[in-house]
Amino acid sequence: MTRRYGRFSVPIDWVKNNVPQLKTVMAQVAIYRADHRYDLDRIEYFAASDYFRELAEGEAAPEYRWILGDMMPQVEEVKQQRGLTTPMRQLLNAVGELPVELQADLETGSHHMNNRASEEFAKRYHRLMKQMNEVQRLANVIEEMGE
Repeated sequence: MTRRYGRFSVPIDWVKNNVPQLKTVMAQVAIYRADHRYDLDRIEYFAASDYFRELAEGEAAPEYRWILGDMMPQVEEVKQQRGLTTPMRQLLNAVGELPVELQADLETGSHHMNNRASEEFAKRYHRLMKQMNEVQRLANVIEEMGE
């Protein structure tokens, strides 16, 4: 038997609202543990999947990020980013949750978001701004420590 284990997390709202993206992901994995991360407002899953790379004996299950688009789902292994504080990780997670269409609009600087993307962005804007302000506050503290 191959050792294709990994972990990933989804917003708690996905679980509460049974969103289609969650159904797509769950069809690709066998969950063996789920933890409610109250601090991040997410559910962290530990699972086996053919989408995950095979692990060496004793290797810990890496974190994955699901990429959901019009085609079959894909995953990418999240590289550990040293020095990121919890608010910075939360910000990265929040941006990663934005719909694919909106992410493309943000990356290209498009000012013509479709209605669905605009609604999604409006729902998440205040949380993203709060997290951005916290990251800026932490960056200021770090900068002051270096002076």
